[in-house]
Amino acid sequence: MKRTTSDARWAKIIGVTVVLTLLAIYVYYPYSPAGRQHRNMALAEQHLPKVRALVASDGRFSRVHFGVYTGNGGSLMLSGAVRTEDDLAALKGLVDGSSPPAPVTWFVYVIPPPLFDESGY
Repeated sequence: MKRTTSDARWAKIIGVTVVLTLLAIYVYYPYSPAGRQHRNMALAEQHLPKVRALVASDGRFSRVHFGVYTGNGGSLMLSGAVRTEDDLAALKGLVDGSSPPAPVTWFVYVIPPPLFDESGY
């Protein structure tokens, strides 16, 4: 005699499997790379106004832009240009001094004054 599984039993098996799978995803997501990236990006977004206020008051950083970046596990991003290595060091000091809650990704380059003034970057 051959045993078969009834439709009701298959429905229960599928239902339990779906529920357990969704529960596993819900529990795992905050610790996953995507979950950490999402959390870091939200923290960086909240921190942007503080960094903008610190940097906007200094004319040396007029060509530096800010944003949130998906790279580096979700991070605060700075991009643009400054005139000297000392300006870059001062900018890094200001940003690091603000205690960013997420990693900081730098795309800020030093462009010497003659080129900096002509570039319009």
